[in-house]
Amino acid sequence: MRLRRVTDKVMLQPDRYEYWNGNGWTKDPGASVVIVPPPVGELSVLWSAHHRRWIMTYLNSDSRAVVLRTAPALAGPWSGEQVLLSAEEFPGLYGPFLVPGQEAGEELWFTLSLWGKYNVFLAHARIETEEKTEPPTRTASR
Repeated sequence: MRLRRVTDKVMLQPDRYEYWNGNGWTKDPGASVVIVPPPVGELSVLWSAHHRRWIMTYLNSDSRAVVLRTAPALAGPWSGEQVLLSAEEFPGLYGPFLVPGQEAGEELWFTLSLWGKYNVFLAHARIETEEKTEPPTRTASR
């Protein structure tokens, strides 16, 4: 995953984009750096004022899990992956999109899509700051 930015007024003009090169923003797309290694599918990110950190969820197709990472800034450094849900528990899972506008305090709400009998579910996980070592607990409603 790499970062790029643009204002909404010029979003359809690719030459107006800027790319994060590890030290700052540049117009050179070739200078962009990876801030989270692949695979990163169905990415969702929000700011948690409670934790004073960015929170990211996505599908890691290699580990077949919905994972969470946190960082003090969008450019990182991002924490290691914390598994929220696995395909062993929820076969065909994908699309862990964070619910917009939430406080993201001790609980994190996200949607979860499942193949098979396709449906989208509302799920949540209890999260803690990096200083604590216990993994997040999670539930999903069907």
